[in-house]
Amino acid sequence: MALFFFISFLVSTVLYSNDWPQAFGPNRDFSVDGKAVETFSVSQNENILWRFKMLSTGQGTPIISNGRIFVTSHERIEKDSAEILNNAIDNSSRFKGKIFPYASKASTEVTNALIHQAQISGLEFDTGITVSSPGFYGPSSRIIDGLKNTLPDIKGSLSELNINGLKAHNMEMESSLLFHLCAQMGYRAGTICTVISGPAESDSIIDYDAAIGNTINIGLNALVELNDSE
Repeated sequence: MALFFFISFLVSTVLYSNDWPQAFGPNRDFSVDGKAVETFSVSQNENILWRFKMLSTGQGTPIISNGRIFVTSHERIEKDSAEILNNAIDNSSRFKGKIFPYASKASTEVTNALIHQAQISGLEFDTGITVSSPGFYGPSSRIIDGLKNTLPDIKGSLSELNINGLKAHNMEMESSLLFHLCAQMGYRAGTICTVISGPAESDSIIDYDAAIGNTINIGLNALVELNDSE
């Protein structure tokens, strides 16, 4: 299960000069008024105002509002999704209580660039959670005649997942592993997925070629933006 956007909450319309109320800044342009330090070092404690030990791994973009800072981590999404999935398993199943989903975090920079380019494109888009299943059939809610799925409706069950307003919008099979491996190797990774059908209407496909083309263009433009920002 891969989190590809990190936090969303309502803030007052009155912003302080040093507020950072969303991942890409108060003006949605990755900038904020005020003067920032030109250099800092965590290891040498240079220009570090305070430290706080996080409860678990996978923090997203820090959100600053009215003198308070908000972060997210993997712990809640793993706990909540495990509870939802295990509750959906029949009590007679030997797998009851034995489903342990994990969360992988996308790069903040890549995610922000994808969001920015999607905004520029003027196309409809949303951010949320993408579910990476370990298989094409049962784990992706497909039914095979004569066989019973341990989880009868994974998509329907995970539609209940809500992490600070972020919901599971998509199911695929690749993102979580890519995020995990890229993080281990020092690369940045993010996900942009094309919506071609509804979760319960797999045969309802939109204009596939146009949708895929728009997705590719947004991804390529995000790569250019990231390269220009280096």
